[in-house]
This record gives sequence, C-alpha cells and structure tokens, in this order.
Amino acid sequence: MTFALDHRLPPPTDTPLDVARWFDDVLPGLLAINGAEAGRAADRLGLPPLVLEVDGWRGGLVVRHGRLEIDVDDESALALKLSASEFADWVRHHRTARSLVISRDAVLRGGTLERLEEWEMVLRQIVEATPVHEPGAIDFRDAAGEPLDLGRIFGPDDDPAEIAHFLREAGFLHLRGWIDPADMAIVADDIDRALPHYAPEDGRSWWATLEDGSQACVRLQHFIEHSPTTARILSSDRWDQLRRACAGDEELVQGPVEGTCVEALIKPVGVVAGVSDVPWHRDCAFGGHPYKCSGTVVGISVTDGTEESGLLRAVAGSHRASSLPEPTWQGNDLPVVALATVAGDVTVHTTCTSHEALPPTSRARKVMYTGFGLPPSPFDDEARTAKTMALRNGVHKIASQPRNAERVR
Repeated sequence: MTFALDHRLPPPTDTPLDVARWFDDVLPGLLAINGAEAGRAADRLGLPPLVLEVDGWRGGLVVRHGRLEIDVDDESALALKLSASEFADWVRHHRTARSLVISRDAVLRGGTLERLEEWEMVLRQIVEATPVHEPGAIDFRDAAGEPLDLGRIFGPDDDPAEIAHFLREAGFLHLRGWIDPADMAIVADDIDRALPHYAPEDGRSWWATLEDGSQACVRLQHFIEHSPTTARILSSDRWDQLRRACAGDEELVQGPVEGTCVEALIKPVGVVAGVSDVPWHRDCAFGGHPYKCSGTVVGISVTDGTEESGLLRAVAGSHRASSLPEPTWQGNDLPVVALATVAGDVTVHTTCTSHEALPPTSRARKVMYTGFGLPPSPFDDEARTAKTMALRNGVHKIASQPRNAERVR
C-alpha cells in the first residue's frame, strides 16, 4: 500500500525549549538539511517575512531570492506574538497556528490566519522534512496500478483488500449495504425523542442560531444512551467486518459502545451563527498530527445526504499532502469528491483528510459520527490530547461558521 494509516512518531522530549538558542543553534542545522526545498516552497507561495515575538524576544524568517534566511524584517511582515511554552508546542507540532490563534493563546498581526498556516507548512518542511504540496505530486492508483475510480461505492461483499487500499489512496470511503435503511428510520425517531434531554450549556450538545433567531440543537453527544438500535449496529458482526476492512493489514480499534462513542448531528436549514456545517478542515487541525494520526471518522447517514439536504465533500489525497484544507488554495490541484448518500450509507475519512459538511438548502439532514482509532501507543500524552480535545469540543463557543447562505457550493 502507498500510505499507512499509522504514521505516529515518538514525541520530542519535554525538556524546556529556549527560543533564542533554538534559532541560534538548532534552526541553522535544520535549514542546512531541509532549507533549500522549504525556501523554494516559501518563494512559490510568495510568503511575507515572518516575525515572532516570544516573551520579549524577537526573531524571524525571511524569503530572499528563493532562500530562507534567519532575520527580522518588519517590512510587510506577518507577526505572531506568543509565550515561550506555546512557541515550543508550535515548533514541536503539539499545537497548530489555528489552535493558537482561535484560542487567543497567540496574537496575529499584519496578515491572515491562512498566511500564517502557509508559513506553518514551511516550518513543518524545515523541522519534519514534510514537503509542501506541489501540483502533480499526487495521483491515484488501484492495487494493480490502474487509475483509481474515486466515485466507487463499496459493499460488504467487495474485496476488503481493495477497500483498505482505496482508503489509504484517496483518504475516504463511500459504503452502501452495510446497514439496514429500516434501522435508520428508527434512529431518526430516536434523535427526535432525545432532543428534549438536551439544553444549551449542558456540556453535552452544540446549538446554532437560525435565520428566525431561534436556537437549534445540532450536536447530541452521549446519543448511545437514547438509541438501542444504534448500540446494536455498533456491536454487530457487520460493523466489526467494516472495521477490519478499513484496517487492512494495520490495526484499528473500536472503543466501548457507551458514553461518547457516537454523536448524532442535525443539519438544519438557515444557520446564521454557531457551528453546524463545518467548512473545509482536517480533524487534526488543532495539533498533535505526528503523534496521534491517523484514525478514521465514520459517518452513518440517518437520512439522505444530497445537494438539497447537505452532504459530505472530501478532498481526495489531502491526507497525503501538506496543504491548506480549502480546495481553492493556490497550491491545491486535488479533486473534490461529493459523497451523496442514501439512508444507511456509511462514509469513512481519515482524520487528516480535508473535508466539509455542505449545508442544506431546503431540508434538514441527520447523521451520526463515530470512528475507529489507532491502538494505544506507549508515547501517548493523555494530558495534551485532553487539552486539544477540550478546545475542539468547545470551539462552538469561541468561533462560528459562515452563514449557510454565504457558503460557496
């Protein structure tokens, strides 16, 4: 297979990182190894100077004549102010620029978050030797080396080796025939019956504001407590077959069918504030990618996913690329695949695959999300993982999606 799901690395030691010493002693050595390619990427992206302000210390990187230089150039600079501990977490990829800026643990001046994330990709190339994506660098092949049909839908009787290969090559799957659609009618009713058990600020749900000013529950955690049918599906032999097919010759595990193992989502029409239909993103966007990725996110279509009701779209191959998640980003040439589903269909995407929930235009959609994860690693940092997950689960309180009516389809 061309790509492994499990590409975790042991995290760096937690010895204090002195920013001035890192710039003076560590960075020059990294640039000697990876600087030429990183410099060409920065030049290709047309990046402005980057200035870092860390607890009173100032340093920076500048692109000159296609080369990266360690220097402070305030002219047209993108400036990031953060603490020494946050700088260490950023350099070590425990946190991302998006996480730092959205949580207000860092202050960005002189440019956009997108520009900072482009610099972040260059930093990853310097530190981790992960190349910034260039058009033409990724293609899609089946196990026989022939062009991959990105629109293929897999059934339970298909070759599991082909399913596993497709997931690794494309970063997503579309499955049909694995769940009885009649069960989805029951689950849809379970969602309706569960709604009165949720309230704003209960810590178990997300809410969004609609065009008429009303509040709508859009995310129901601990949903397994309200749906015996869902519990039966996630405990079935067929579901375990699906897990094994995704795993291929690697290992994916499913946690206990309890607690937060699955969440139900309602996608209403006309969201104007809150987080319901998340625009282009990766699920590892807040940090920890080299140490936690890549697991799989599994969506179960309770109702149909169409242009009218909204659906999932994925950027094929984006899990194999260091790129911004938006398909319109200047370095992207990867295809966008719309996964139109019927009730009972299953979608799978890796946590590193860029994807979005396209908002509904005329009728609401219901979907459930669960997943299979990598087995525990001896290097797991549970405290950092919990911190990242807390930020991700609370992002609806500090950020809001664009209005549904303003989204580009």
